[in-house]
Order: sequence, then C-alpha cells, then structure tokens
Amino acid sequence: MKNGIFTLDWASVLDSILTAVVVAVVIAFAGVVTTSGFDVFTANWVVIGENMVNYGFVAGVGALLKAFASDNDGNLLGIGSSTPAPAQQ
Repeated sequence: MKNGIFTLDWASVLDSILTAVVVAVVIAFAGVVTTSGFDVFTANWVVIGENMVNYGFVAGVGALLKAFASDNDGNLLGIGSSTPAPAQQ
C-alpha cells in the first residue's frame, strides 16, 4: 500500500474487504468441519451466516484500522524505522 499514516488508499480498503471475506469463509468452514454429526440439510444456516457476518466485519474493520494507523513501511503509528541506525564509532 502507498498510504501514509492516518490516510487510506483504495488498495488498503480493498485489502480490508478481502480480509473480511476470507475470514468469514474460514470461520464458516471451521464451524462446519468441527461440528460433530454435521448434516448440510439440518444445519442452522442462519447462525452460521450470522457468525460469518460478525467475524468478517470485525476482521475487516481491524484490517482497515491497521492500514489507517500504519505508515508506508507498514510501521504501526510510525513507530520503528526501516532505515538502519548509524554505525557506532
């Protein structure tokens, strides 16, 4: 991303949306796989869908806030520098 600290570009927004979608799919898949005796036809798809939306929203907002608070080098709040320290004498 090429956004500075406290600014966003479209790439950051699209990355956050993609993160939300991937997390929602992974959460749904994990919930389906870990449920013992899971049956596709008797599953409570409303609850699964609500979990997908909730966790996807949280992950997307988290990714967006992280992108908003990071500089061009990916340092959160600009703390930490990618430039090397001067050599000691």
